[in-house]
Amino acid sequence: CARRLSNGVRFNYHYSDTESQRGHLRVTVPSGRISETGKYKSGALAVGARTMQEGGAMGGLSREHVELFCVDHLIMAEFACNEELLFMEFVFPTTKVTSGENVVSGMEGVFQVLHAVLAGEFLWEEDAFQRAKQAFIQTHEQVSKSMEAAAAEHLLGSMCGGDERFLSVSPSALAELTLQDVKTAVTDHLKTGNIEVSVCGDFDREDLERLAAQYLGTIPATESAQEMVAQIDGVAAEAPLPCIPMMPSVAKRDLYIEIKDSDPRAVAYVAGRAPNRWGVMSDGTRALAQKQQETSKSSKTQMVRTLFTNLVNKGMDSAQAQDAELYRQHALYPCMTLMLLTEILNRRLFSTVREKKRLTYDANFHLTGFERIQGGWYLVTVTAKPEQAQAALDACKETLQAARTWDPITENNLQSAAYELVSKHQGALQTNRYWVDLMSGLQLDGMPDKTVDYIRDFVPLVNSIRVSDVQAML
Repeated sequence: CARRLSNGVRFNYHYSDTESQRGHLRVTVPSGRISETGKYKSGALAVGARTMQEGGAMGGLSREHVELFCVDHLIMAEFACNEELLFMEFVFPTTKVTSGENVVSGMEGVFQVLHAVLAGEFLWEEDAFQRAKQAFIQTHEQVSKSMEAAAAEHLLGSMCGGDERFLSVSPSALAELTLQDVKTAVTDHLKTGNIEVSVCGDFDREDLERLAAQYLGTIPATESAQEMVAQIDGVAAEAPLPCIPMMPSVAKRDLYIEIKDSDPRAVAYVAGRAPNRWGVMSDGTRALAQKQQETSKSSKTQMVRTLFTNLVNKGMDSAQAQDAELYRQHALYPCMTLMLLTEILNRRLFSTVREKKRLTYDANFHLTGFERIQGGWYLVTVTAKPEQAQAALDACKETLQAARTWDPITENNLQSAAYELVSKHQGALQTNRYWVDLMSGLQLDGMPDKTVDYIRDFVPLVNSIRVSDVQAML
């Protein structure tokens, strides 16, 4: 169920009793580190979210009082920020955990805390800000001291042209931040027209809607009606998009770094450009849509005719075959194709580099999977003994190249990947967190391709993808 409250707050919920008497709530705010530009200093939103996590005083109550309230009601809370989003997560019991006349349930307790935070009653404290900065300093030190993390940071820094928003927050950036900087960065984005709340759990629906109206619906609208519409339709959908640069000259594409370490080990990476989760490249073009436009009309007609013939031969009538072709026009078509491609390449890397050549114990293919940011990159990670690192690296590159040329993706590859993807999806549907993942962004203008179809059509669309689709995406 999806609602838009009178003050502009979007509200999604799904009932599930697979986790008895438990609930999961997420507040999603389009912002994230990508918004750390202009008047917002580098690291402001990331440190601001961590400051909220380290603090907690609100509504005239101290941090200790709020923490004790959450402990008494078995509420777990997390405030965080990634490249695209600021989010607040709450895991809680949907029933009362203690007896008493004025005791509220864990679910109502979460809504009370949420109301105080979103209504501007949160107290920004200097000591919480200092703890947040210290946490980021420690994270930066851990990255610089870790062979794997430091190498990945250096590589991704090259991929995004040194854009600090995609790297760990540096000590120099932290030194320039003040409490007012991080407070402004966060509160500027906590507009009622820019907030989405998603809930999944074992609750009474009428009770949930009552709590949403009582605690979310009474948050004062941040802007007038006209300004709020502009916020929803305009600002929330905009984000500065990074132009991922082309790699340096061929001579500088391969980087070899040797560092002293207590144990002899090595890690190798292969990285390059890729579309975001919805198939959009960094220049705004759509990966598969462009391929389709380049196909001549006669070739496209022949392709459709061949597809229909194959489907009919499998027992489908012409009407079903025509419906099956519509999956190419579905907004989720690039997303599902990318997910299948990732599964296939991971299996191939494991099979070739580990099982056949025995060069490593771990090799995997990963996509950034941005949803609001155009473009992204892929990253292949392989760990090996130092004397086998080059051979493992070459084997990874060979595996990727083979899939594109002389050893293309097969029907068996696709069927195995589809089965695995559907199995993971159906298994994860038994958890509240996964349902919240599915719902988050359904009403956000910054994610126009994510609609309820993402949930409803997931399985049939995965099963509709053809080998030619995945090969074209590759």
